[in-house]
This record gives sequence, C-alpha cells and structure tokens, in this order.
Amino acid sequence: MSAPIQWGPIIRAGILMGPAEAIAASCTSACLLGISLSKVFSLVFCVLLIAFAVVFGFIAWKSGEDRFMRVASGIGAVLMPIAGIGCIVVDTEFVHLQSSLAKTPLYVVIASAILINFSINIIQVINCCPWGNLKDRLLSNNKQVSYLFIMNIVLGVLLGLVFGLLDVEDASATSSKMTTVSIIFIFVGLIFGILFSIFSEINTQRIQSIGLDPLAQGPASTTTYDRM
Repeated sequence: MSAPIQWGPIIRAGILMGPAEAIAASCTSACLLGISLSKVFSLVFCVLLIAFAVVFGFIAWKSGEDRFMRVASGIGAVLMPIAGIGCIVVDTEFVHLQSSLAKTPLYVVIASAILINFSINIIQVINCCPWGNLKDRLLSNNKQVSYLFIMNIVLGVLLGLVFGLLDVEDASATSSKMTTVSIIFIFVGLIFGILFSIFSEINTQRIQSIGLDPLAQGPASTTTYDRM
C-alpha cells in the first residue's frame, strides 16, 4: 500500500515555483515584444544569447562523464545562436511584411531559448533556497530537471505561437494585446509552476517510499534512481 501524499512540501514548492514561472513567462513575453519593436534591443539581446551559448558550450565541455548535463548544455549551446540570429531577423519591417507561417517558428525558437535560460536561473534560485529542503526535493534527480526544461520549452512554444499567429507585436495594437498576453501568461506560468511542484514533490515522495533519500549521499541517494 502506497504512503499518503504529504501536501505540506507540495504547498511550499508551489509557493516558490508558481511565482518563478509566472515571472519567467511575463518577462519572456516582454522580451519578444522588445525585439519586435526595437533594433537596439534586438542587437543587445542577440549578444546576450551568444554569450549564453558560450557558457553552455563551456559547461558541456566540462561535464566529463555526466552525460545528462553534457546533452542538456549541448542543446542550449546550439539553440542560443539560432535564437540570437532570430532576434536580428525579427524587426518592425519583418513583422509587418512576413506571414504568420514565417514569423511563428522564429518566435518559438526565441521564446524557448529565453525560457531555457530562465530554467537555469530557476535552478539556481532553488539551489540557494534553504526553506524546507526545496533544493533537494524539487530537483532530487535528473528526471525532475529534465521535466523543468521540457515544461519551459512547452511554455516557450505556446508563447511563440501566440506572438506569431495573433500579431501581438503589431505596433498599432501593442498596448491592448500586450497587456492581455502578459496577464494571460502570468497565470499560465503560475499554473505550470504549480503543476511542476506537484509532479516533482510526488516523485520525490515516491522515491523515498522505495528507500532512496534525496538528502542522503552514497548508495541510498537518488543518484541511484537516475541509473534505474
């Protein structure tokens, strides 16, 4: 018989992850608007993404035998330059002249790249959080980290589709559409963060129920779970 779910840790995780994802989604929507309307912003953001590509590449090179980190960092290193080039391509003229079919893939890639960076930032926030052992419970194994990245890529795809298909970036309607999209994606990010908290904490409790401990080191730790 499985152990009952402990809701206290889930609530604590949701209090952290919900707002974190809401901020990530809202900031990403603002960045997409910025690169659509300002060439200077596009150039600066392109340089930042190229810098992140170098960082991801360095992490992949230094990962050694950690195959998971090497693959994750390698994907980031490839995606960042593509998104950076997309920032330069997407400008006011491109927005008005190109069809949704041409704009949408670029917005999807750029939004996904931005949210991958936010994933790294969220991981750092979790690792610095001493409250309720969240850093050990939310990211106790590679599966949980993978789902955090996948969740943010899905969020990026949704945001890119909205920008590409609904002409959110159209300057003639920016104020009303941007306000609506920002508010909607604050709630979407909040829901995604809470759902991730529920999944991650239940996964951790299931791991504990089979005798592994995210707080332990050695053969009983959850690094064993990654190899199962």
